[in-house]
Amino acid sequence: ESFKFLTNEMKERAKLFKKYDTKDIKQFKEKTRKDCPRILVIVDEFQVLLEGKENNYDLNNKIRKAIEDIVRLGRSFGIHLLLATQTPNGVKWSSSTLENIAIRIGLRMSNDAENYLFKHNKPIASEFVERFGKAVYNDKSGVQSESIVFNVDELDEDKIYLLVEEAR
Repeated sequence: ESFKFLTNEMKERAKLFKKYDTKDIKQFKEKTRKDCPRILVIVDEFQVLLEGKENNYDLNNKIRKAIEDIVRLGRSFGIHLLLATQTPNGVKWSSSTLENIAIRIGLRMSNDAENYLFKHNKPIASEFVERFGKAVYNDKSGVQSESIVFNVDELDEDKIYLLVEEAR
C-alpha cells in the first residue's frame, strides 16, 4: 500500500512538474514558489519485501518494481528511500538500480557484502570487521576511491534517554 502511494505520488508530481515546465523539485519550488514537501521513506530489512515467496511472488515483483522506479526517478520528484539491510548481497535487482543508489553506508559486514555494495577489489571494511565502532561512507555509488572509513558509537538505552532529555 505504501509503495502504491509513492508510485502514484511520483506520477502526480510528474504531471505537476510538466505543467510548470520544470524538471525536478528544486526547479519547481524556485519557479512556482509552491510548497512541495520532500518525502523520506525508511524501510528496515527491505530485502524481505523482495524475497519472492511462492504465495507472494506477484506482490514481491510489484514491490521490487516500485522500489526500482523510486530509486531511479524519485529524487527528482523529492521522494527518497532509506533502505536498510544486514544482507545487501542477498537482494536481487538490476545492476542499474544499485548504480542509482548513490549514498551507501556500511557497518560491519562480510567481504562479499562489501564487494557487492562498495565494489571494493580490496575490501576496506573487512579490515575492521572485528573492531566495533567503524563504518564506511560512500556518496559516489560505491566507487572504491571515494569510500571513507569513520567512527560510530553505540547508544545503549541510558545514553538514548540522556540524549532525549537533553534535547527537551
